[in-house]
Amino acid sequence: MRHENTGSVGRNKKFSRIRRFAIIPVLAMCITAALTSTAEAKARPYLGIYTDVAETSWYWNSVESCNTWGLMNGYADGTFRPESYITRAECATILSRIAVDNSPRYEVAFDDVANTSWYYNAVSQFGDFMGGCTQVETTSNPWGYAAYFYPDALATREDFMQGIYIATAAGTHEATQNRSFLDASSINSEYRENIEHLYRCGVINGDGNGYFRPKDSITRAEVATILCTLAEWYWI
Repeated sequence: MRHENTGSVGRNKKFSRIRRFAIIPVLAMCITAALTSTAEAKARPYLGIYTDVAETSWYWNSVESCNTWGLMNGYADGTFRPESYITRAECATILSRIAVDNSPRYEVAFDDVANTSWYYNAVSQFGDFMGGCTQVETTSNPWGYAAYFYPDALATREDFMQGIYIATAAGTHEATQNRSFLDASSINSEYRENIEHLYRCGVINGDGNGYFRPKDSITRAEVATILCTLAEWYWI
């Protein structure tokens, strides 16, 4: 494998520091019991699970549904912090909960992800689904390169949606609309077609004005809404 000075760590690239493992479907029970019908989610009453998610908010249903389904959790103080931006480590944890591929694959040993961190398993197993990972040449180890995930950095919209595309095997689903983001040219060329496919399938709709804003960070409320859309798309 050729190591570039700086490059993207691809989903299918095999690193030297890896071990093979069989994935256990994390949400098997959740998908069976909770995602039997998103009609139930749409009809569910407002429960007031979080102190900062009002019934008048546009995202309350998505947020409370994600809590019920075990896809996203709140904080110890009773808040969800819907307008807060989500980190890359949090995104990897979400991907670990929705991944549909249960075939054996390789674990990546990222140099900036300690094996004692709370997100270690999720990032090492699903982090390379996302965009934004890098590898650099080095002489400090026998493999000749170091891989980085940047777990505490805020996730960009394009990096997270690249992860969504791979984790949900979105490429196996046929697009229902012929459309393109007005700022498609600003999406990383490596992920552009994948993200456009999600748009054409109706999984994402951008900012409402035809723009995706790929380099922007993504909020927890936006992520919850996307997850509910995915539940309706795949599991009904």
